[in-house]
Amino acid sequence: MRHDRAYKALFSHPLAVRDLLREFVAEQLEGGREWVERLDFSTLEPLPTERIDPTLRARTNDLVWRVRFRDPADGPEWLHVLLMLEFQSSVDWFMALRVQGYAVRLYESLWQDRRPGRDDRLPALLAVVVYNGKASWTAATALGDLVGAAARPQAGTGPPFAGESYVLVDVGEYEQELPLGNLVSLVVAAERMAGPGDAADVLEGALRLLASAEQEPLRETFLGWFRQLVGRTGVDLEFLEDRAKMEQMEQSGALRTTLEERFRAMHDAFRAEGEERGLEQGLERGLERERQLLVRQAGRKFGTHIGEAVAGLLAGIDDPDRLQDVGEWIVDCGLGSELLARIQGTE
Repeated sequence: MRHDRAYKALFSHPLAVRDLLREFVAEQLEGGREWVERLDFSTLEPLPTERIDPTLRARTNDLVWRVRFRDPADGPEWLHVLLMLEFQSSVDWFMALRVQGYAVRLYESLWQDRRPGRDDRLPALLAVVVYNGKASWTAATALGDLVGAAARPQAGTGPPFAGESYVLVDVGEYEQELPLGNLVSLVVAAERMAGPGDAADVLEGALRLLASAEQEPLRETFLGWFRQLVGRTGVDLEFLEDRAKMEQMEQSGALRTTLEERFRAMHDAFRAEGEERGLEQGLERGLERERQLLVRQAGRKFGTHIGEAVAGLLAGIDDPDRLQDVGEWIVDCGLGSELLARIQGTE
């Protein structure tokens, strides 16, 4: 239930709806990308489902949004998006019928306060089903496909009714390459995590995408939901968050500055200690502290096993300049194996 509430909270944010329409829905519609580009996403706004129908209010996972077209003179002014979030483990075989019923009630609610005239038109309506169950979604996406074959007219005579359909986004079965910089892509990637590497990629992507102050509520919602998922896998989330913070500091240049300042301060402390207690003894203590710092930094960025390997390699290094180089390599290297190779002098 907590997972479901977090999912709904994510899709209650306009950024998630925008990203869903732009990338995941557009690719499933003929001419979808050009059509979606006609939408003015700055006008996205949620509609209260309790004004539409009690059945929508009862199904707390269903959301209704509307967004303006940029060129209303050439077509409808508004697009209404009926967003249905399916968390059940089994497939709803009559989803197309349920969507049709909701669509009719939504249209009726839009006219409940006035009488429509001859020139009035219904707004465009797009139904999207986001499904994250374990079983693959195999139900019909169009109402006409639920009608028995014997009741259908012969080819060329036209359908007996306008069978409305819905766009399906099956999170667990999504096979296309995920678009970058997209919130829904991060949701799909999180659902498909196979190990710590995948989890780290999702976390870093979320922190980059939702870095601004105005995105803080959405960032906290995503991270809260993400922690639930990671908790089921046994992945060390504290390590992932430390690594993500280091990645952010590295990209901004703050990590190199911070390390340089810490190393400089430690060198100054080593000299002072050497003058007071004897140069050789003070330097040896200082070098050991610097080795320990480098081991911790390597472990935080690349994992405990790399930190342990670095500790063994640094045990025989007593050149301060060489240790300074190792500190820079921790920042520069993208892989732990690359760092070990540089320390060993094999790269």
